[in-house]
Amino acid sequence: LAQGFRDRVSLPIVDGMVLTAHTHPNNVYWFSRPDLRTALEFFSRRGFATAVVTQARTVVLYRVGPFTLEDYEALLKASRTRDAEEAYHRLEKAPSLRVVLV
Repeated sequence: LAQGFRDRVSLPIVDGMVLTAHTHPNNVYWFSRPDLRTALEFFSRRGFATAVVTQARTVVLYRVGPFTLEDYEALLKASRTRDAEEAYHRLEKAPSLRVVLV
């Protein structure tokens, strides 16, 4: 269960947790930089998928294989950019990560 505030969300990562999802305002359907840093920690602890949910769309970042060093580096680089399109292209370089927009 995540504790949400206007400018941040506090999410405990529990051993054995495989999926996280949280909401964003309706016009913000991409991961924030803190979301991607949290995903980095989550996948490093064997997490499987994380999602951002709005009323209109959902974006899911998930693993299709073991979380590798290349995945770690791509996700770290994605978390350092403010541009969603650039972050997406950096994530495309991760061999075991996929992004889907629903």
